Amino acid sequence: MLNFLVNKVQAQQPLPSSLVVPTPTAGFTGNFGELVATLINWAIALGALVCLIFILIGGFNYVTAGDDSGKAEGARGTITNAVIGLIIIASAFVIFRLLAGLLNVGAVFGF
Repeated sequence: MLNFLVNKVQAQQPLPSSLVVPTPTAGFTGNFGELVATLINWAIALGALVCLIFILIGGFNYVTAGDDSGKAEGARGTITNAVIGLIIIASAFVIFRLLAGLLNVGAVFGF
């Protein structure tokens, strides 16, 4: 009467006769352009992450500088250089995508 509340266990079904285990392919499976685009994207992301870490370090040093004007000036320089680096990285990404689009090699790079 209350059989609909009980989950049925599939233990009585026979095992498949052959078990197929998927194996990953070895190495990179795309073309050279996709590899270059992947490397460039990873380099840009890593560079942006490093810039953000330097901004945080500079901000921490600025906050903890207290009355030490030399330390505060060094922290301001760190923040300034990190922001300049971030602008350069963003510009490199935009230039890369723009040139790939203008030269019609976007298909080579996988986008």
